[in-house]
Amino acid sequence: MGTRQPQPTEAEWLRHKTAIGRLYLVEEMPLKELVGEVRNLGLAVTKAQLEYKLKLWGFRRNISGATWAIINHRIAKREREGKDSQVVYRGRRLEAKTVEKERKRHCYKSTLDKFVPGLLNLRREQAFMPQVPQGLCSWPILNNLSAPGLQMTPTDTHHQVIKLAVIMRNVMPEGYPGEHTERAQLLLRGSNQERLQEYLKILFYKLSNNHLDSFNDEEWRVSMDILRGANLLDLKIDLRSSGDITISGFMTNMFRAAVQRIRDNYNINDYDDHSNYDDDSDYDDDCTIVGDSTVTEALTAVRWLLSMGQNPNIRMWDKDRDVAVTPLQSATITGCLDLVKLLLQKGADTSPISDPESLSILDSRNLPSPLELSLDEMYLRQQIPSMHIADCLLDHGASMDWDHALHLAIQRQHLNIADRLVQRGADLCIARQKTHMGAYDLRSEETAMSVAAKART
Repeated sequence: MGTRQPQPTEAEWLRHKTAIGRLYLVEEMPLKELVGEVRNLGLAVTKAQLEYKLKLWGFRRNISGATWAIINHRIAKREREGKDSQVVYRGRRLEAKTVEKERKRHCYKSTLDKFVPGLLNLRREQAFMPQVPQGLCSWPILNNLSAPGLQMTPTDTHHQVIKLAVIMRNVMPEGYPGEHTERAQLLLRGSNQERLQEYLKILFYKLSNNHLDSFNDEEWRVSMDILRGANLLDLKIDLRSSGDITISGFMTNMFRAAVQRIRDNYNINDYDDHSNYDDDSDYDDDCTIVGDSTVTEALTAVRWLLSMGQNPNIRMWDKDRDVAVTPLQSATITGCLDLVKLLLQKGADTSPISDPESLSILDSRNLPSPLELSLDEMYLRQQIPSMHIADCLLDHGASMDWDHALHLAIQRQHLNIADRLVQRGADLCIARQKTHMGAYDLRSEETAMSVAAKART
């Protein structure tokens, strides 16, 4: 029986570490041959022992994926600066085709990295010059930091970079090691193009993850300033068709936020119509919104998102009614004709049923159709804009409970709308049940004639 040879001590390994590294990394000696060469050095080792020690020392011929991510980012940065690059690893210059192959293999680009630069390049090709909006230092994530472009000493700059990198770590994850530090440097010292690109990445991340506070006026203002500074609000391309979850989340969450801001800030008294309601009038020309710039800004966002393919039939929560509604229902309840028209032009559903894919599990009810809502809300607000909304909905083929709407129109004494409903199929003779809430829940029936008789008294 052979005598088992003792394993090399740590001191023996360290004595030959340099020689082993040269043979493995520089001369690229195959592992099987390397085992024999190490034994010639006086170390009785197995293949498994040598593999473990090479891994422990960090001796690897192949560059790790994480390292390629860093290399790729540095090469990309030099390419933007018009510089060529060569990669030298462990004293060897890698071939250009090898570098390109490994970059494609290991360097996954996030949606933000692929999408944002493409948008800015598209606008630049159309002769637009991106501008960094003034006052971005007031954005919540940049509070207490100096505004970009200010003159700072090297010490101050280093301090600000570290501080901003720490803030960024709490805002969004890193795509590769050191990304937050690099983003902080670009935000503080980069060109207009570089800074705006980073602002857009932050904005898209915040919106796609529903981190934008739509009730915060300052945060909304800065978000719109970033989009306007990049000249994106005039861009007309179908983003929704990309199917990317980040883009979809960005568009949907910003759309909901814009509609909510209209709902919370729109005042029906700001509606300006210099003529009395006339069934033959052109509501597109007679009505304007005057007043709150917040509403105008939110309408701009809605118009832009709809032009980019945003689905107008998503569900959103109505906090006052504690029920999920469609944007068209929300616009009708609010009484904002401009929003109603925007949604209808992009195919908003005029029935009570919205997109089933966006139904909330909390929602087990449906509000009346937008047309019924426009008629039912008239006692609570000015009647002329409500009639324009009803007219607009009818012109776009509003579907609903015709007989209920007919009774509402007669009750509100809007005979022109009642006449149009009859022409579309509402029955003057049908009897609808009406419940009188009380101890016995008494029920009665009403026809169009009985409703008209009550309205005359």
